[in-house]
Amino acid sequence: MAKRKRILIADDDESLVDVAAKRFECLGLRVDRAYDGMSTLQKIEEREPDLMILDVNMPGGSGLGVCQMLSRDANLKSIPVIVLTGRKDPETIRVCRELHAHYVQKGTDMWSRLEPLVMGLLELERAKWANSEVPHPGSVHGAKTGDSIPDDDRGLEQMSPPPPPASDAEAGAGSYESAGRIPEEHIDAILAALGVRGRETSSLEAAASKDVRPGVLCVDDDRDFADSLKLRLEQHGVAVVQAFAGMDGYCTAFAHPVQAIILDLQLPDGDGEYVLRRLKENPVTQNIPVIVLTGAKDRALERRMYNLGAAQFLAKPVAWDDLWHELQRHLRLPAQPPSPINSDLKRH
Repeated sequence: MAKRKRILIADDDESLVDVAAKRFECLGLRVDRAYDGMSTLQKIEEREPDLMILDVNMPGGSGLGVCQMLSRDANLKSIPVIVLTGRKDPETIRVCRELHAHYVQKGTDMWSRLEPLVMGLLELERAKWANSEVPHPGSVHGAKTGDSIPDDDRGLEQMSPPPPPASDAEAGAGSYESAGRIPEEHIDAILAALGVRGRETSSLEAAASKDVRPGVLCVDDDRDFADSLKLRLEQHGVAVVQAFAGMDGYCTAFAHPVQAIILDLQLPDGDGEYVLRRLKENPVTQNIPVIVLTGAKDRALERRMYNLGAAQFLAKPVAWDDLWHELQRHLRLPAQPPSPINSDLKRH
């Protein structure tokens, strides 16, 4: 029996790594995981994978830095590398080409590019790839038709990937029901970001498809405040989804097609600043406006939140009129919302 191929996935987005690992395991691959630069290097030395998938922005060293180290190691430089990143600037693409790394841009359709590339590089199911070619290292797999490429990158090959070697059912998509530690209600959305068909449509998604009510995600561990806010918004015709921890909020942003996010900063399991950064780095969620609410009145903190991409920074206790005015900028609201009951929202 042929030895199973081993791949290493390195990304500080643990939810994405977990679901991608499940998908590759369904393809018959062994998967190692790393979440920062140092552990990535350690896993490479210990395991010597057949293929590596690296994010660019990771704590303790970027994926491009790992590529540079590998290029100077005679025993490891032949390992193929796929750089999977939300960055699409010319410099990142140029460095990938110089390091002979394949570039794939993160997005809702990335699995359709990533799976064929992995299968081709590892020479799996070769008979099904008879009429296709694996792009040369440094090629661009994230560009869309009509996108312009910088002059110094005109030589980068762009090609449509061949169809996946099997349907979702044949690839074992149903086995995602047992996906590790990710809450079950979030799995469909993260799989959708990887191009995998989910089990069913969420209630909010069904409502959004009928254009029934705008949706807001509230991420706050103060349940009294969150429930009070939920009541007020629902009185104004706004559907509300709640999350009470950082990573839960991040995953929920994928699970529901909300039009805005209200985010507290002091959260368990990933603080609000980390959640905001991850939301703005991911192409799936980066355009959702985020309103930051916090009890900390700090000018430096406020500037940092705006630099990370926050749409608004409001201090608690927040006046309802201020919050509602901000939400009106981002929501497709009913024509005549009912009158509010109270004038302020306060932390209990």
